[in-house]
Amino acid sequence: MGTESELAPAELAITIKPVTVTNPADVNQDGKVSVGDLAIVSFNYGKTEQDAGWAQIKFADVNNDGIIDLLDLAAVARKILG
Repeated sequence: MGTESELAPAELAITIKPVTVTNPADVNQDGKVSVGDLAIVSFNYGKTEQDAGWAQIKFADVNNDGIIDLLDLAAVARKILG
């Protein structure tokens, strides 16, 4: 009818790591979205991922589309206005 076989027991390890959730509109990472965040995005307006120094300013690209533009300013403004 069938062949009997023995299977070794499986071993499972689960690792739980803490995750810090941050608000991308909190550009300066001070724990709140404010006019200061809006100022940082405004200062870097128009810069793209092709620009020199992008690694230091990419945090101002709130929507992570490779350009700091009106969409990023609007995202921060919406968070400020609540």
